[in-house]
Amino acid sequence: MLAADIEIADIEQRHWAGWFELLIPPGMRSARPAVDHSTDDLSTELSMPSSPCWALVLLERDQPIRITVNTWDRSAASRVTGGYSGEDKQGSPGGAGWSGRESVCSPTLYTGTSPHALGILATELAVDAVVVLDCAILPEIYADIESTLDLSADWVAQTTVVLRAVKKYSGRGIWTEPGLLDLLPAVSYEALQSTFDLLIPDRTSMIAYIFDDRRPQIYASVIAVKQGGHISRVATHRGIARDLAEAAFARDWRRRYPEFIKLVTQRYAPPSVAVFMQREAFYRVAAGPTDQLAREMSARNVVIDPAPAWLLGLLGGATMAAFATRGAKALARVLPSSARKLASELATTAQAVIRDSGAHPLDALVDVLGFDPIELWHRTRHFYRREL
Repeated sequence: MLAADIEIADIEQRHWAGWFELLIPPGMRSARPAVDHSTDDLSTELSMPSSPCWALVLLERDQPIRITVNTWDRSAASRVTGGYSGEDKQGSPGGAGWSGRESVCSPTLYTGTSPHALGILATELAVDAVVVLDCAILPEIYADIESTLDLSADWVAQTTVVLRAVKKYSGRGIWTEPGLLDLLPAVSYEALQSTFDLLIPDRTSMIAYIFDDRRPQIYASVIAVKQGGHISRVATHRGIARDLAEAAFARDWRRRYPEFIKLVTQRYAPPSVAVFMQREAFYRVAAGPTDQLAREMSARNVVIDPAPAWLLGLLGGATMAAFATRGAKALARVLPSSARKLASELATTAQAVIRDSGAHPLDALVDVLGFDPIELWHRTRHFYRREL
């Protein structure tokens, strides 16, 4: 998926950090305010969930020997003892980094590895997530990884090897709260590559832009080019900014995105899929019903252009399923209790009929991937629910 000689250039640090923050669900973030440290203006407090904070607990013979609490910071990590911050090409301090502090877990805090016990520990340590690792299984994990890891393979392939090895010990040497490790599928690299080839044509680009709702600013951006079956180039809006300024594009992106598409085609490759959306729309889609994306597109809070046929089919199937299910549930609310069970069964049957009829184009992807990404989204979307 990633070319060995991948070119990563014209990276806007703020946009890169924006993607990280979007992919960390609000339900896994603490209540600390998130402030843009690139300016001293207090009015630039970011309208986003705060930075994630998590704890790593190391066990020996079922007893905690060390707890490290880690916090991700957009740019201030270098000012915290033990933190790290890089520099961009122009030498300005910044970069997202992890800073750490150590705390001691007393016997009254650590009570075990059950979800309830780890939830209490997370509350006591004021963190959003807890990972518990039994040091006794480390040699086994290392052996599993070394037996299958190909250091010449790309980063995605190596990550899938590590994930598959780690998941084997979930609940018997590794425990997490929230239990995301159990939710993540142990997908193979071959399945990911096959899916990538199925969905994205070669010698095309992929575009994703998220716009800030409160100011004329791009919150996150990425432009990636697929060449020879792999991603060969990656950039952000910085690669286009000389011809289309960020503020000007963010202020009127719905009207000017065709102009932007032409620039990407000239500089990179013709896009096979381009997604533009407001940041709040992203959270509504992530946490909403299956047809929320279609609703946002209708309201022009999300624009997908060009939109590949498989995506249009997926949207159509999701809208049909949501309509059928919502209609049955609405019917149940006005029926007497004796008939509500029938309405509930109708909703389930409607979803099954739509999928079995082939109206949902995801079936081919499920066969290749080995899991249903829509089902995975259903199981994780509650983490994205928040006050907007």
